[in-house]
Amino acid sequence: MIYVGLTDHPDGRRQEHGDPLDWRQVGPFPNQRAARTWQRATLAHLGDFGRAGRVEDEWRYGYVYTIRSITHE
Repeated sequence: MIYVGLTDHPDGRRQEHGDPLDWRQVGPFPNQRAARTWQRATLAHLGDFGRAGRVEDEWRYGYVYTIRSITHE
């Protein structure tokens, strides 16, 4: 399962998720609409293999990583 999320604090979020080795970060996005569009497109591309992060007010950076037993959603 691949986790797709948005945050304003990517370094802190990476640590919260257990510092995944395949962490990929994109952005910063110019606005929230662009960030949400990226998230939806990424999830559509992943299909059943993708899972969305919780919806928050944060949106400046996107991130993707594989959920494993040592990582946290």
